[in-house]
Amino acid sequence: MNIKKLFICLFALLVLCSCAVSEVPEKEELTEEYYDRKFMDEVVTEEEKRENIFSALDDIKINTELIKDFKKLEETAEGEKYSFTYRETGFTVIMEPDFTISSVKVGEDGADVYLKGYEPYDVENYIMPKTQIQGFQHMMINAVEISFDYPEIYEFAEDWTYLHEEPFYYTEGTVLIGEEKEEHYIELIYYYEEAENTMHWYSLVVDGEPSLLERVFEEPVIPERQKKSAE
Repeated sequence: MNIKKLFICLFALLVLCSCAVSEVPEKEELTEEYYDRKFMDEVVTEEEKRENIFSALDDIKINTELIKDFKKLEETAEGEKYSFTYRETGFTVIMEPDFTISSVKVGEDGADVYLKGYEPYDVENYIMPKTQIQGFQHMMINAVEISFDYPEIYEFAEDWTYLHEEPFYYTEGTVLIGEEKEEHYIELIYYYEEAENTMHWYSLVVDGEPSLLERVFEEPVIPERQKKSAE
């Protein structure tokens, strides 16, 4: 092959490569539309369903690049259900038969961050950062020791969940007590008093039985959820 033919082949190869690369935008230019279809195409095949899911997630300010394990759940009377993990927190999407999204919940039955017909909430107010989770783990040790009269042997199972719904912080899961590893289920709620910058021990439930705790603060008034204004 002479020099001229070699140059033509190399030029053609460069053109083909540049065309292929141009189909995928640079990382900083990745659009939500491009990224979303990559992680959801195999699970949600209908374009209208995808669009509605993306719209709901956008309303509650979820960065879809951070979504993991998006999958379809068993269909129920409520409609189609999908689940995913976002920043170590699980969410459930419920879709009505007409493909509209009725809600996006924290976990399976937690707060409706997105609720059809109502103003959406900001997902940041429902995710507990790792630093707060670590703090809650120390609180759980305190709760277990008080509840079970300071047992010498205990350990936490791997089913613990941590949720945040301003101004309340929740954690619940199984603790194994003693050498026999007796299972006990604990639910602990703390309330953050913004004016005092203080976390208060709000509620402790062990095996379904509430523990009476002194509450030395005024409970917050949770504002009523607002309906969307007619467009």
